[in-house]
Amino acid sequence: MTQSAPAALCRRRLARVMGWELAPHVSFCVASDRVLFLDVRHDRYFALPGTMSASFRAWLESGGRADHAPPAIPLLVEAGLLRATVAAVPLQPVNLAIPTRSLPKASAPATRLAALRAWTGAHASLYRTRRRLRADGLHGLIAHARTARPGTPLPPRPFALGFQFARGPRALEGDCLPASFAMLDFLHRRGSDARAVFGVIANPFRAHCWLQSETEILNDDVDHVRAFTPILVL
Repeated sequence: MTQSAPAALCRRRLARVMGWELAPHVSFCVASDRVLFLDVRHDRYFALPGTMSASFRAWLESGGRADHAPPAIPLLVEAGLLRATVAAVPLQPVNLAIPTRSLPKASAPATRLAALRAWTGAHASLYRTRRRLRADGLHGLIAHARTARPGTPLPPRPFALGFQFARGPRALEGDCLPASFAMLDFLHRRGSDARAVFGVIANPFRAHCWLQSETEILNDDVDHVRAFTPILVL
């Protein structure tokens, strides 16, 4: 029997597949033995069921060979989270060290003018961030933060303290995403930078966002942050 042209083309494409890679807007982690994905473009989290998570983790640990793909692969490809590639590049979950200390409580700036500048700057950054989030969604908010980074950033600590003073110690409660990206905007406008981190807890599912430097959590408590597994780092 002669094979149809579309079927032959499909077989040739499959023969060239050496592995899979994450879509550009996707990251993933392993939290409490579950495999979770973050799709930034569609602002959604995706968790593999228990049995699929186990086989997917075993596949990752064995090197992620294309000829031994686990059952989750077609599901992830169909969901737009993975795509076939001719390069055999192992998939890697996010791996980030969490600092062991938090930023200390901010004291009032030395002058009333400095306090006023910190207050107006922090609230302007929060306004801009909320406006971007409404207009452009999570994907646009992250894209802007990436392009706004200074080339040679100043240390973030003094600016983060100024933002913390202006916004208050409880600024993150129920509002971690805009609050964290507002601080990031505040830092960028002063020639500084920090890492914005998205983290998850698998069961029951929870998501969180915070900023950190190499040595400190800038807008949260270390004990709270350590409960979350990083799934995306900017």
